[in-house]
Amino acid sequence: MGTLLEQTHAPRAESPTIQLDAIVIGTGIAGLYQLYRLREMGLQVRAYDTASGVGGTWYWNRYPGARFDSQVEVYQYWFSEELYKAWKPSERFPAQPETERWLNFVADRLDLKKDIQFNTRIVSAHYRENDGRWTVTTEVGEKIDTQFVLACCGMLSAPLVDRFPGQSTFRGEIHHTGLWPKNGVELKGKRVAVIGTGATGIQVIQTIAPDVAAMKIFVRTPQYVVPMKNPEYSQADWDRWASQFHDLKKRVRSTFAGFHYDFENRPWAELTAEQRTEVLEKFWDDGSLSMWLATFPEMFFDESVSAVVSDFVRNKMRKRLRHDPKLCRLLIPEDYGFGTHRVPLENKYLEVYLRDNVEGIDCRATPIERIVPEVRRHPDLGRQGARGRRYHPCGRLRRRIWRAEPNRHPRSRRPLVEGSMEEGDSHRNGPPGARLPKFVHDRRTARTFGGTLQHDNLSAAAGRLDHRLHRLRANAGQAHGRGHPGVRRQLGEAP
Repeated sequence: MGTLLEQTHAPRAESPTIQLDAIVIGTGIAGLYQLYRLREMGLQVRAYDTASGVGGTWYWNRYPGARFDSQVEVYQYWFSEELYKAWKPSERFPAQPETERWLNFVADRLDLKKDIQFNTRIVSAHYRENDGRWTVTTEVGEKIDTQFVLACCGMLSAPLVDRFPGQSTFRGEIHHTGLWPKNGVELKGKRVAVIGTGATGIQVIQTIAPDVAAMKIFVRTPQYVVPMKNPEYSQADWDRWASQFHDLKKRVRSTFAGFHYDFENRPWAELTAEQRTEVLEKFWDDGSLSMWLATFPEMFFDESVSAVVSDFVRNKMRKRLRHDPKLCRLLIPEDYGFGTHRVPLENKYLEVYLRDNVEGIDCRATPIERIVPEVRRHPDLGRQGARGRRYHPCGRLRRRIWRAEPNRHPRSRRPLVEGSMEEGDSHRNGPPGARLPKFVHDRRTARTFGGTLQHDNLSAAAGRLDHRLHRLRANAGQAHGRGHPGVRRQLGEAP
């Protein structure tokens, strides 16, 4: 198993404590902005990052197919019209390499890198009640004394590693999408297993399917998916968006989800069945998250509305799966409604499962129990169905992947996985618009999780979400043109 984390500095001798007004942990979209603002305020500030460059989630998530699923015209900084106009994106949903270049452009344009210490992991931050300051410690023992700590680590930045029993014993390659090697991974002609079908897993799967020899996809929770439409942007296209800078800036701060679209259709109850379908078709054809966040808010709290919208999406998915009953059961959600989970955008993801070199495995029926170092090919293995592979039972309910290969002796051994393993989903979405984080002055001692600082504020966030949805429910019968006071995305690093 390859090294998942980048090397940081070797331990150093005891050095004098560094005195600062503030430190920023992380140099993704939020961290760069906070560093810029703190310097503008005249504070003595330094940013720290485990990575060797800026980018945050767009530095670490360089897996095949990684890209925006928020439109680039609103996934922007809004404090500078000049900065907005100075960079021209190539398409509506840019891929990771372009996004990383953009953030380096921002850091260079604002001269931020001189105040960033890369290859440095923060391992603890302790608040001192006696003087109201923090003692922050790096992995190599460096001490920082500071008044303010701004944790811009991202809410999903700590990867799940060694998730399955036996994983560390596996003799093939294991790669986590959130820690993808800078020099890439050669997957062409390999046998690959992908664990996880969230937004990240979907991007990986649809991208590598044509190149791998065989791919087994371990599916636990199926996803409602919306086909992405990703046109290229010319200079004229970007000039049109740039001319709307101030209107867009105002708009994204007043909508339900921080995008430039919102729930502005007539209320569900006022429309006929045909009119409702017309609205759904319109937003489906837009190829963006507007199908989720600009159709009917009633789907979030009215089960009958949720059922109709969910069936609309299911029917779209069934058609693409050619009504194959096995694939429909595997890949189309039936136990939750559209929009109640994050909705991924995709590009021919469902069609991947129609390929002869791809097999989807239902982890709800047969969960993964463990990973073994290697397996032997069984001589009695044969095909089953159009795309399936038959498994040879071994011991208890242990899942093992078997692969019949011509010209190989029955006792020859092959790795379980050669290629990509994806656990969970580090993909972040949402435009970095308004409501950027202010000073983090939390008197609790920060805890360490996976080498990054995480604060126990998920419960509070869930409470705010529930409160805002309650307000949205109360306004459901009113006109939508004013914009809803519901969930507005907080800026995060964590597509």
